[in-house]
Amino acid sequence: MSKKISISKAIGEALHEEMLRDPKVIIMGEDMGKMGNVFGITVGFQEEFGENRVIDTPISESGFCGMAVGAAMRGIRPVVELMYDDFITVAADPILNQAAKMRYMTGGQATVPMVLRLPMGAGRRNAGQHSQCLENMFCHTPGLKVIAPSTAEDAKGLLKSAIRDDDPVICMEHKLLYAKKEQIPEGEYTIPLGVADVKREGSDITIITWSREVYFALEAAEKLAAEGLFDTNKKQPLPEFPNKVGVITSPTGAVIHDIQQIMARRYPLAELILCPVKVQGEGAAEQVVQAIELFNRKKAVDVLIVGRGGGSMEDLWAFNEEKVARAVAASSIPIISAVGHETDVTICDFVADCRAATPSAAAELAVPDQLELKDTLRSYQFTLTHLIRARMRNYHEQLHRLVASKSFQTPQTRVAMETMRLDRYTEQLSVAMKRKTEAEAHRLSKLSGQLHTLSPLQVLSRGYAIIQDKNQQTIKSTAQVCTGQQITVTLSDGVLDCTVDEVKCNE
Repeated sequence: MSKKISISKAIGEALHEEMLRDPKVIIMGEDMGKMGNVFGITVGFQEEFGENRVIDTPISESGFCGMAVGAAMRGIRPVVELMYDDFITVAADPILNQAAKMRYMTGGQATVPMVLRLPMGAGRRNAGQHSQCLENMFCHTPGLKVIAPSTAEDAKGLLKSAIRDDDPVICMEHKLLYAKKEQIPEGEYTIPLGVADVKREGSDITIITWSREVYFALEAAEKLAAEGLFDTNKKQPLPEFPNKVGVITSPTGAVIHDIQQIMARRYPLAELILCPVKVQGEGAAEQVVQAIELFNRKKAVDVLIVGRGGGSMEDLWAFNEEKVARAVAASSIPIISAVGHETDVTICDFVADCRAATPSAAAELAVPDQLELKDTLRSYQFTLTHLIRARMRNYHEQLHRLVASKSFQTPQTRVAMETMRLDRYTEQLSVAMKRKTEAEAHRLSKLSGQLHTLSPLQVLSRGYAIIQDKNQQTIKSTAQVCTGQQITVTLSDGVLDCTVDEVKCNE
């Protein structure tokens, strides 16, 4: 069973259930008691659990965060909320230097089972000090665990696990997700910390994200799946023996020189056509798109190589832009993406018909190797010669057997034998036809006798007659005639036209 609730309601349920389950769980923060926090998550909690478990604190983040660290070390499980995550910088010392380090500094003798809830994120016009996302700072701090739920189910299950954990956990809650309603399981459940939740299965690319960004990633994945930009079934095969190879890259970089050398060595029959473009910086993406469209309009090449040498992510960014990806996907000419080194991956790599680890590898994919072709031709020549010689030997053997046979040496004997066999078949056929004719004649005579016996004329010859009315309907009963009716009486030797004078019926 499940129910649909908002993320803020799911957080409230997690807090309420854990406070009922464990009396050591307390809530602390600014406006947490009487107001139920600025987002209304803990409304009514102070009335239910009392002021000793739902504590309104002064506006002193460093002070009450330090108090929470001390309480946690004494066995209490405080859940502390800062009104906005921006304010945690004020409490950096107790969080980063005390809570995060205490287990290590005491050799595991002391733990800090506290949860710090931080509403975060932009989008509500809360200005600079109310709109930050500081989770990266805490993720890189040893001793801290960080959760940033994206769904109502995650928000409740992760928060319950965080409260039960013996180490400090920071829960980052995006403010724009509080009102989002989703289905969550009924009843008690937890979600383990540190276990990834795969929102969508795939094989092309892995996106790791959290909080509100999960929805943007899913939206992008659905859009790309619907368009089929990464669909392997839409990939075009590379030509086996291209006449012309187009290259879209910088005219001054090492890429074009490497491709030229490899093509000249592997397959000098193919012509290389360069379309020079910028491969990084402002305007690079536009030039790459224009080059792809130019090659497609002119149908000038059989295959295209799009790429550049290695660099930072910023250097390669032109090949991550949507306009480039769509131009590559729309190309009727097969495209090999060769962007960066083997470890570099761009969106262009996934959209292209083929990805090469390096520009040099792209040249090797674009054209065949003449040495391999020669080896293949020599292998075909050897195999063909062997097959022809074997076939010729077989034909010679057949010919020798035929020449040595009696039929070939004395054909008259073979003709005489076949003539005798033909005479024998002729005689057998004549006898069979005679037998068949006699049998059918006998059957015909028998059927003729049976037909004669059943003939009406045979009945009339024995003194019987056939009586019919004017419509030539046979009269079988006195009920079929009346006085004065004209009838016809057929005898064996003629016909009588009569009139009925009287009808007498047997009693």
